[in-house]
Amino acid sequence: MTDQQIQELQSALQGQSLLLQQLQEAYANDLERYLKLDGWREIAQASTDRFTVSGIKDIAQLARVMRLANPLIFRGVDIQKLYTFAQGVQISAKDEDINEILQAFLDDEKNQKALFSHESMLQREQDLQTDGNLFFMFFVNQMTGFTRFCYVHMQEIQQIVTNPDNSNDKWYYLRQWQVDNIDNTIETKQAYYPDINYNPVAQPETINGITVKWENPIYHISTNTYNSHWGICEFYASIAWGIAYKKFLENLATLWRALSRFAFKAKVQGGSSALTATQNLFNTTISSTQGETNPPPVTGSILAMQEGNDFEPMKVSGATMKAEDGRQFKMMAIMPFGFPETFFSDADVGNNATAQSLQRPSELKVVSRQKLWSNIFNTLINFSLWNYYSLSNAPFATAGYKPDGNDRTKTIDYSDDIDPSINIEWPPINPEDMQAKITSIIDTITLRGQLPAIPQLLPELMRVLLNALGITEIDEIMTDVFPNGEQQDIETEEAIKRMAEAMVRYDTFANIERE
Repeated sequence: MTDQQIQELQSALQGQSLLLQQLQEAYANDLERYLKLDGWREIAQASTDRFTVSGIKDIAQLARVMRLANPLIFRGVDIQKLYTFAQGVQISAKDEDINEILQAFLDDEKNQKALFSHESMLQREQDLQTDGNLFFMFFVNQMTGFTRFCYVHMQEIQQIVTNPDNSNDKWYYLRQWQVDNIDNTIETKQAYYPDINYNPVAQPETINGITVKWENPIYHISTNTYNSHWGICEFYASIAWGIAYKKFLENLATLWRALSRFAFKAKVQGGSSALTATQNLFNTTISSTQGETNPPPVTGSILAMQEGNDFEPMKVSGATMKAEDGRQFKMMAIMPFGFPETFFSDADVGNNATAQSLQRPSELKVVSRQKLWSNIFNTLINFSLWNYYSLSNAPFATAGYKPDGNDRTKTIDYSDDIDPSINIEWPPINPEDMQAKITSIIDTITLRGQLPAIPQLLPELMRVLLNALGITEIDEIMTDVFPNGEQQDIETEEAIKRMAEAMVRYDTFANIERE
């Protein structure tokens, strides 16, 4: 290649590089312009303005009305509520002594009203969907350590105060509520309440002149959050489309009423006198002084008219929109709930195979919801047990604080012979799958009577089988089967026996039903 050719090639490459740079700049400018044209910045700004504390509360108020007034939203909330709690939930402790304390906490009348009765669980699930927030306030008997709690409406919470150095660390809740006095006067009160997990060494009595009620901590659960600790109505995206579908049906009903004002069309020969006679034939004679003297003909009557006259129903076919035309409005309204259209009283959509394929995402949504509630139950139970152990003389556990700078962490130390595990068991979501699951469990435990050709692969085989069954305690079970890593020395039959015992010990059967 000559020097001239090399120089020409270099010039061409420089030109290509310059062109590429210009294209990149052009694309960047186009992208920025498209964002402005599509209104993304305006949407983001509007969302920031709308999702203030007062805005979130207004959304929650609207959502509560929509749940009552809009059938689609009522149905969506109801489906998730029923799938989550309609079959109940079993909560127990493995240790008998701990279980006795736990059941007293669960069965208490106040705690039943706050959450643990069947009706209250359904109501709290509904509240979490409409509000995106739940607040529970605790009352601890300082003599016995027994814990009670109540539900606090989100409208009473005015502010969430966080750690100035860590916005994810919640410290206080400012609550404002009204009290109806016996003299029929209404008194407004305010107080700060600490978060359930905030246990500072120094506990101020007041903040900005407002009392801090350290004896009544609050537990806050939020879902569907956006740039804050406050949750937002979980079906917020459904509200506008639910209203649009409602208006569509109202307009459709109005049009149908207009088209139905005239039910029949009559062509009459013979002039005005014949027309008047025909009108009188069908006009009602009902009045306030007498009954109907010209009743409509009975079913199966014959209308006899002279030749040339005609009498037929009004034809409105093709003159109006159909109810099916609003299906996309309905789809947009139900989509945020995560359930298929067949769940919203439209069983004609799709077929059995389609329904089954759509059912799996719905089941996973409910399983995820139940896991959220399991975490909530665990938090409530652990707080209750800590109060009991710290204020009573339980022989099998002690509770206290672990210093952490200016903060403290609550700790519980159990005796070595105590298993503090809490079992939260949900019934199977789809009972039809139980036979296949039972067969899978039996095949896993017994390996269907067939030993692996290479015994060294047994540990990996067990892991694969346990994972396929959706078991979460795989490491614990494997440790029980192969203690001290003795994977090469244990006999296959003994390993299978240990795995079966470990699956029972870790309540794997309940977990499989739940999954």
